[in-house]
Amino acid sequence: MSAVPGGASATAPATVESPVPIIDISPAAHGGDGLAEVGRAVDEACRTIGFFVIVGHGVPEGVIDAVWTAAREFFDLPLEVKRRSPA
Repeated sequence: MSAVPGGASATAPATVESPVPIIDISPAAHGGDGLAEVGRAVDEACRTIGFFVIVGHGVPEGVIDAVWTAAREFFDLPLEVKRRSPA
């Protein structure tokens, strides 16, 4: 399963432009200019479109898949069951 919702690829072909910014946050791990660069990209995305997709975060794909599965299972529950959830 893909780490990006809907099965989309985190790296689209050069001929396809995504309206949603895809930000590689791995340079931020080194601090300095990399952190500032990522910060500027996040700031720009939030100010212009309001959201973004991150890559380069280091979270294992299995963990991401498990979270998406749990979210789908929860939202597939009947409303009365979801209302009983402590979250």
